Amino acid sequence: MWIGRNEVRAWKEKNAWYVDVDDFEAAIARHRRERTRMVSVTRDLRRGIIHGSDGDAVTTEEGGYDIRGDFRFVWSDQERARKKSHGTWYCNRCNLIAKTSHKKEECHRCADWGGCGQDCTLSEVRCTKCGARLAL
Repeated sequence: MWIGRNEVRAWKEKNAWYVDVDDFEAAIARHRRERTRMVSVTRDLRRGIIHGSDGDAVTTEEGGYDIRGDFRFVWSDQERARKKSHGTWYCNRCNLIAKTSHKKEECHRCADWGGCGQDCTLSEVRCTKCGARLAL
């Protein structure tokens, strides 16, 4: 049995399910701490405060963001599910939407079948205000 991302051992005896009470209560407490942190990270992102460092993926209430150098790629789970947007690049220095260049060739899957689900032609992310660049 899972409570959030915390596994709790469960077993069935005759026609009733059982869990270890200590494991169950510990999982509930961990899940509450994780939710509290996620709410705080989401609030901070709205204020322009970024958590994590290069290479980290951070989960928010709406989706999350990946940090790549001076930039972050922010996505919404709802927008992804509706196939409206894969996400948006932002400059971590200026907290503004970054410009992107697409000069790479399509991957094999996109070229043959259309749609790998990634932005495979993305070659560069840059900020027009501060001049930060990320070559991909």
